[in-house]
Amino acid sequence: MGLPRPFAASPTSLLSTRLSLFLFVCLYSLIGGTLLAQTDASGQLRGRVLDHQNQTLPGAVIEIRHLEKGFTRNAVSQNNGSFQFQSLPIGAYSLRISMTGFAPVEQDRLEVALGGAAVIDFVLVPEELQFSESITVTSSRIKAFDITSTTTGLVLDTKRTETLPVRTNHNAVALLAPGAVQGDSDFGTGDLVSFGGASVGENGYYLNGLNVTDIRKGIGAIRYPWEAVDQIQVKTGGTPAEFGRHIGGVVNMVTKSGGNDFSFGVRTIWDPRDLTGKNPTAFWPDTDGNEQLIVNNSEDSEEWQDFNVFASGPIVKDKAFFYVLGNPRRYKDTYANANTFYDRKTEGDFWLAKLDWYINPNHSVELLGFNNEQETTTRSFDYSYNQGAGSGRGATYRDTGGDVWTVKYNWSVSETLNISAMYGKVEAIDNTRADNPDLPAYWDSRSGSWIRLGDWVAASINTKEDERTNLRVDMDWIVGNHSLRLGYDDEDLDIVDLTTPTGDGYYEYYRAEADNPYGLAEGTDYVDRRVFVRGGNTGTRSRSLYVQDTWLINDRLTLNLGLRNTTFQNTTSQGETYVDVSDQIAPRLGISWDPFGQGRTKVFANFGRFYMPVSPNTNVRMASGELDEHFVSYLLDVNPDGSPVLGEQIAHQVVSNGQVPASDRLFNQEAGPMYADEYMLGYQTQTKSGWRLGARATWRDLVQSIEDVSINYALNNWIDANMPGADHVGGWFPLLTNPGTDAVIPFDVDGDGTKEIIRLSADELGFPESERKYLAFEFSAEGRIGDSLLIASSYTWSHNYGNTEGLLRSDTDQADPGWTTSFDYPELMVNGYGDLPNDRRHQLKLYGSYRLPANWTLGFNSYAISGRPLNSFGVHPGTDCEDDCYGRIWYGAVSFFTDGEARPRGSAGRTPWQTNLDLNLAYKLELGRGALNLKAEVFNVFNFERATQLEEAAEFDSGANQPYYGQPTHWQEPRSMRFSVRYAF
Repeated sequence: MGLPRPFAASPTSLLSTRLSLFLFVCLYSLIGGTLLAQTDASGQLRGRVLDHQNQTLPGAVIEIRHLEKGFTRNAVSQNNGSFQFQSLPIGAYSLRISMTGFAPVEQDRLEVALGGAAVIDFVLVPEELQFSESITVTSSRIKAFDITSTTTGLVLDTKRTETLPVRTNHNAVALLAPGAVQGDSDFGTGDLVSFGGASVGENGYYLNGLNVTDIRKGIGAIRYPWEAVDQIQVKTGGTPAEFGRHIGGVVNMVTKSGGNDFSFGVRTIWDPRDLTGKNPTAFWPDTDGNEQLIVNNSEDSEEWQDFNVFASGPIVKDKAFFYVLGNPRRYKDTYANANTFYDRKTEGDFWLAKLDWYINPNHSVELLGFNNEQETTTRSFDYSYNQGAGSGRGATYRDTGGDVWTVKYNWSVSETLNISAMYGKVEAIDNTRADNPDLPAYWDSRSGSWIRLGDWVAASINTKEDERTNLRVDMDWIVGNHSLRLGYDDEDLDIVDLTTPTGDGYYEYYRAEADNPYGLAEGTDYVDRRVFVRGGNTGTRSRSLYVQDTWLINDRLTLNLGLRNTTFQNTTSQGETYVDVSDQIAPRLGISWDPFGQGRTKVFANFGRFYMPVSPNTNVRMASGELDEHFVSYLLDVNPDGSPVLGEQIAHQVVSNGQVPASDRLFNQEAGPMYADEYMLGYQTQTKSGWRLGARATWRDLVQSIEDVSINYALNNWIDANMPGADHVGGWFPLLTNPGTDAVIPFDVDGDGTKEIIRLSADELGFPESERKYLAFEFSAEGRIGDSLLIASSYTWSHNYGNTEGLLRSDTDQADPGWTTSFDYPELMVNGYGDLPNDRRHQLKLYGSYRLPANWTLGFNSYAISGRPLNSFGVHPGTDCEDDCYGRIWYGAVSFFTDGEARPRGSAGRTPWQTNLDLNLAYKLELGRGALNLKAEVFNVFNFERATQLEEAAEFDSGANQPYYGQPTHWQEPRSMRFSVRYAF
């Protein structure tokens, strides 16, 4: 049983929210509360100073020095002997501890990693006893675990990833984490990550503290040069209160920076086209028994070239440093379907610059800027499988990326107080244009497979210009045995979108089945012309206040007490607020216990609540003026250019009329936010031989989601009962709400200028409550075998089930967060409860490296993962609909029915197990003043061809049986090779 559900949006102002948190902070201050210094782009160092009799020593002076940058910091041990350094730049430090009457102790090197704490205890011996044979002590003890943390995941620096055969991107690294699951291959580049059963659109991505999550859809992160990344932290559970706007996981990264030594380097990466394999090509008989080309991988080829030139060093020694990088990259690939061949080329000249200025020991400034613009040109050609590519049709052009920059100021007010402020912007355009924009798109499905007709090259033209502005202020404060961290996080999103069709719309040709939505005679040909236009400028604003208290009860027991309060607003293209949700109180509670007090064993438990704002994509789809209408007519013939010879019109369906709906009727006035609860219990230990072992149990519950639903059925029934004679609303009347709850909206039913307050019960609306559950048991082991072999392994058993995947929908390939077909009409959710697309019951991962003689290193990365559940989608039979059945008429084969029979979610079997092995061989040669690194990688060494997706539509939208239902449509990535050369001095 979780905490009570939060109330819906209330008139409580942000001022009262701030006051509540201020009082909360004051309360903790009165009882000795302090702030933990663990910023999202830095680390911390803490420990205790003891004497030879294990008694605490207050007043000892601890001096640390960053080995690369040269700056120093000082602290004094407290009454309990503890000391702590906050907001430290990551890297290696030397330490010196001194105290009058005691012999000083030094530690030559201690690594401070991203987002965590290095923990070390020092023992000082009185000067008169330092040479006594009866005194034997260890001067320093580095703890294996930070017992103050209940966050789980992994931290890797890029030096470690260089020894592993992983792709050079954050998602490939994140997939090394126990329990992380690869998302649907149709989303993004196919390597996105699902954490804890959440969809791949519910994660958070940060670079140097700046939110770099994809602005519009939240699917992955914006592009940046990987060579510039220093460390990456993957948070899979127990995320502290400073992080928000996510339900899944967090990928936190920090860039490289300069030091006191000048450095210069070059690197090139090459994926040769001729050494990349191909997935199978699939043929299957159509409804007439003729063999059709269904999936064509015969023309697949790709080649990737990535160049890097980088330099770093001091501007002023020990004070100011620079790091700059140029990253031109080139990507070429070809692919084809049944009758079109595509030749695509992508070019981008990325750059990045990082400046650090340590003004004095108390003040520093960081500047980061980069540009990730690139252009993609895709040329299309006539094509036949037997004859190959023919004459050209034209090309489409896509421009993406933009400027990203951030400035951060850090002020060490005192040894116990630190304040930082960060301000940054992310620009992301995605504009497309095409040759022959006057030609509409034609698709013919009458034979039982989709056939492209005509010489068109694009179905729509798009202009998308998005911008994120992010302001953060964080304060760290240390007093006594408590640690607090609090801050303010303000994020504004500005979304510009214009979508227009090519020609006069998008044409689809059908042949009616006996059970077709329009009551046509079987075998009748008809055409659906869809006109889809949208445009406008919308926005989203999110403001958060948080506080995180780490209470060190004693040297064995820690409590983590966090609270985050968020409010967010979404606006229409007319500038009106249509979503305003406040008081999203997110507690984060954790306990960590070291049963033996040696820092080698940790037992921990955690509870957290995580909120997800309404996606900016929903602004675009719901609140920006969207015209979506269908003209259904008899199809008399098809002209040689693919255009139809139209007969009499059968139907005219208006899904949305292009007008921006009134802002007060788009969001249920009694709805609350989307949120999930997480419960976690874990154990970690380090053996005497150095092996780290772990076990964790996790339960996640999506308590409440926000979905777009159509309430036309219930609203028309209300009109009949309360205002008979008034006009009914159309077949699509959207409302954002929490499925399974009551709804209240103002709406002028009779057109007299006065809005009636309409109350509809959950039973009247007919939607079930949204549910998504996740249960997992995870086991991990990491350590060395001998002096040369380093391995990390994990096994995870998990179960992900319910009636919604979340913001996305993998089983129908809908990368449209907040606007999928789920919950659109009640009939679409019938039989919708079962195993969800990210349910991978078993995961076994093993990766590591082996040091060979003569500076050679062998790296490996392998996994075995069970398949995901499958569905049998078809057209809704219409038996449980009142009058018009829009889930049947407009949606086609997305219901959990086949041939009119119920086929519950996930009941159609599973995809095969996936197994994979990647290898690399690296060689390091000292050359001149620098080092030359050569590496060859082989991905999918054994060229496994297990299917990752099967066709889940058992029927076409027309109601006809899908002849290739259940056949593979996607496979594991085929075997490929990558070569890289890096020289730095």
